[in-house]
Amino acid sequence: MKLSERFGGLIFDRNTGRAVGSKLAAVTGHLLMSVFFVYHNIQSGFNVDLWFVYASLVAGHKVAEKFIGLKWGNTNASSSTKDGQ
Repeated sequence: MKLSERFGGLIFDRNTGRAVGSKLAAVTGHLLMSVFFVYHNIQSGFNVDLWFVYASLVAGHKVAEKFIGLKWGNTNASSSTKDGQ
């Protein structure tokens, strides 16, 4: 898989090739949160508690995303095996 395909998968739907607003919003939110987190750590120094909060937010969002995908995700078996996945 090419690098452009990997980054494209963050925003574009695999089946239609169209941009998905919810994917774009999630990626933008993660990017902004990460940039702020790095900036804050540079300005104020290393803070263990802040690292735990950040890691919990990232992990919690990923778990929620997986559960939502399991409950309301595409149940079509042919689309889940597309591109060898």
